[in-house]
Amino acid sequence: MIPYLFNLQFSIQEIFNWIKTRIMKIIHYSEAEPKRFDADTVKGVTGRLVIGKSDGANNFCMRFFELSNPCRVSRVITK
Repeated sequence: MIPYLFNLQFSIQEIFNWIKTRIMKIIHYSEAEPKRFDADTVKGVTGRLVIGKSDGANNFCMRFFELSNPCRVSRVITK
């Protein structure tokens, strides 16, 4: 049941918490577990999976990549 948004008995924080726990995932990207890539083709890159299959998103994925300075990303061509 949706809380009565215009009823003054609910604070803005209570409404936000209700939406957060029932409708969508709301996190800061830094809360996602980082994975460091240090292969020969990629050095100095950290990736985070913000939204994925574990969140019920079977057809969608949101990733966040951080590049350190200096960063090395090589192009790999396979045949």
